[in-house]
Amino acid sequence: MRHIYKDDTKMKKSCSTLTILATMIAVLSFTACSSEDKDEIVSSPESYIIGTWRAFKGEAFYNGESKVLDIDKTGANSASYMEFKFEKGNKVTAWWWAQDNNNISHWIEGAGTYLIKGSIVTITDINGDKMDLLFDSKDRTLMFRSTPVVNGIVVTTNLYFRK
Repeated sequence: MRHIYKDDTKMKKSCSTLTILATMIAVLSFTACSSEDKDEIVSSPESYIIGTWRAFKGEAFYNGESKVLDIDKTGANSASYMEFKFEKGNKVTAWWWAQDNNNISHWIEGAGTYLIKGSIVTITDINGDKMDLLFDSKDRTLMFRSTPVVNGIVVTTNLYFRK
């Protein structure tokens, strides 16, 4: 619909207001659709934790040596594979490979709750056992560290998870 203005000042004012509004809408649209959103660093696990996290890499340190392993559900290192499913309401479910008394490997499922303090995600299972995972906001990974003694040697292992 076309407006006819008797006063040129009103028309100029109206056109400049429309130009400003159109510019603001365009700027906001481009900002909202920015491809850089994917590359932002997640500032805390609270905003990112919900979902299924899968083990993808392991590191072992012993006797001054280190070894890095790729881990997946069906590959050569599948015995180290674990998954965590974090849900709203602080519920977590976990799956991992284990051997029974007959040395037959099968999936075991566990459940519990989780609590987040800073970059530490603490999982507590139904028996009250706790496990701490470190959230790396830059890499968007979780890391579990254990230090078992194997044949009298302390072995530090890091297991990394991602969505």
